[in-house]
Amino acid sequence: MKVLFLTLAGVEGALRAHKASLSSCAGTHAKAVVHMTDTLSMANPTAFKQWMALKDEAEDLPHPPKGAPRKIAFAFLVEQDLPYAQLWYNWFQSAPAQNYTLLVHQAQGDDADRDYTTDPFWGKAIMPTMNSSWCHMEHARLAMARKALQDPAVAQIVWLSGDSVPLKTFGDVYADLAHSNKTSFCIDKTWTRAEMWAAWARPMASLFVKHEDKIFNLFQGVDCNVDTPAERRDLLKHCPNVCEDEDFYYNQYLMLGKQHRIRQHCVMWTDWSDPNKGFHHPQGVGDSLRKCGMITGDGGCNHPNEFYQVCGKGIDELVDNKKALFARKFRDASVVFTEDGKEMTKSLNDWLMESLDLSGGSDDDDDSK
Repeated sequence: MKVLFLTLAGVEGALRAHKASLSSCAGTHAKAVVHMTDTLSMANPTAFKQWMALKDEAEDLPHPPKGAPRKIAFAFLVEQDLPYAQLWYNWFQSAPAQNYTLLVHQAQGDDADRDYTTDPFWGKAIMPTMNSSWCHMEHARLAMARKALQDPAVAQIVWLSGDSVPLKTFGDVYADLAHSNKTSFCIDKTWTRAEMWAAWARPMASLFVKHEDKIFNLFQGVDCNVDTPAERRDLLKHCPNVCEDEDFYYNQYLMLGKQHRIRQHCVMWTDWSDPNKGFHHPQGVGDSLRKCGMITGDGGCNHPNEFYQVCGKGIDELVDNKKALFARKFRDASVVFTEDGKEMTKSLNDWLMESLDLSGGSDDDDDSK
């Protein structure tokens, strides 16, 4: 691995270029590509050396009890509510209980329309609320990962947003992920980062959980000035230009020579229309939905398109696509329309339950758990 050593002026220029990459999409990529490896090695050589010392650390592989299957942990990061709770409930009810575990972090649970903590299905999955915000969710995520990994059978941790929906059956998702020891990243190769909605394999997840302080220490000095352990644990306050959710993990795993443990696989479809964003999704996927759906937002660098109306053809194309397992940014109670704008009788929730052949009772009256 090559590490670039620069003069002080070169270091300052590199850090300024990296700051530009975090604050803007268009116009910066072609002009000054600064590899995160070089940025980190220059910003904090001591932390960089400590991180690189982990290259030969033994891996933690899934080790379920004899005769038991591997599990997938599904980790929901929600602001308040789960608008598709019924869809997800039926989806999980279609699966063998020994094949999955569930975790939910609510950033603003007290403001939710529904008390999930007392729910017979969702209640036991609720995690204690931790301080988190846009681009700064990583202490909460690592706490969830730590909880998931207490079960030795957990092989993958799939990260899901509150506005996400399943596009494949549980069986298809399990077949795709459960027996792999590779982490599935949706990669932006221009800036060596990855989208946060990924599937973490146990070897990678356990490494970052064990060395949480080291990954935060790596970013000390990147476009900010932090000196104390407390400051390093609060990058939101002291390093506003570091987007932990995208800048952590992918490149730092590559730095340790873990290419063989990484899979380019966008498990979560997101409508990043701005080509400068860089997260790779299969070309053409979602085109029909984008054309016939009702969108809010500009799909630009910071925020992807959000749908509040969708068309049946567009959703069906996502379901039929072999790559995408989930999709996000669907508003609560999204309504399905025809391509000519005629309203259908089904909500997105009902449409997907039919498409995925899901049935079952209400998640309000579950007495099976």
